[in-house]
Amino acid sequence: MSILTTYIKNIIFTKAENDFIAALVKQSEYSKKTLKKELQSIKRIHQTIPCSHGYFEFLILYGIILTLPVKGPVIEFGCYKGGSSAKLSLLCKLTGRKLHIFDSFEGLPDPEMEDQKHHVIPWIDSRKEAIYKKGLYSGSLDEVKNNITKYGCIDVCSFVKGYFDETLPSFTMEPACICMDVDYIKSAKTVLKYMWPQLKDKGILFTHEAGVIEYIKGITDNNWWEQELYQSPPLLFGAGYGINFSWHGFSFPSSTAYFIKNK
Repeated sequence: MSILTTYIKNIIFTKAENDFIAALVKQSEYSKKTLKKELQSIKRIHQTIPCSHGYFEFLILYGIILTLPVKGPVIEFGCYKGGSSAKLSLLCKLTGRKLHIFDSFEGLPDPEMEDQKHHVIPWIDSRKEAIYKKGLYSGSLDEVKNNITKYGCIDVCSFVKGYFDETLPSFTMEPACICMDVDYIKSAKTVLKYMWPQLKDKGILFTHEAGVIEYIKGITDNNWWEQELYQSPPLLFGAGYGINFSWHGFSFPSSTAYFIKNK
């Protein structure tokens, strides 16, 4: 990337970020000064800790949670090195929420047949395929805790170590928001099976695989929803494209999609 291109990109990003803050000030109880300071901390985290999401991609999620009228904790499934966790911890501190973080802290488990390889919609990702293997996206519990302690707010966090099919059957909670970046269809279905019934009415569940064909088909499968959750699947906003942040003709791509719980 040339110096001129980088310069122009930085100007666009700065102006888009300022307009984003101005919009949040109008829709929330927080001042411009508070939100600007918050986003500076989030940007520092993004530049320091490896993250599997883009900066503006997180801002979309940030804005939705910041203005979410439903009270209750946030639960994160899949945290990698703790970059997203550190960002979410700052958001939870600001909004008076608790953050519960679920991960094996050993990377992905061995994939079953349906999760060994997924096809990616080309306009979402330059890859044609997403290939998974055991240990991918690994971050130890100590590493994640250290990153949150240094850059986020460890005081609002609790941690649950283990694979979801082991930790979720006995877990009870009524979250207002669930943030799920789990890659595997099997893992996502486990989260949905145990946590969708507990998600509060008007609560929101994010997933970070909006452009992965097999994954989207898997988590919106009507037969599975009818069999496991006794309902038809809700609308998945952003499926196939991702919910994008747009500014004056510029679009910042996203792999994020979400369900809204409506009883």
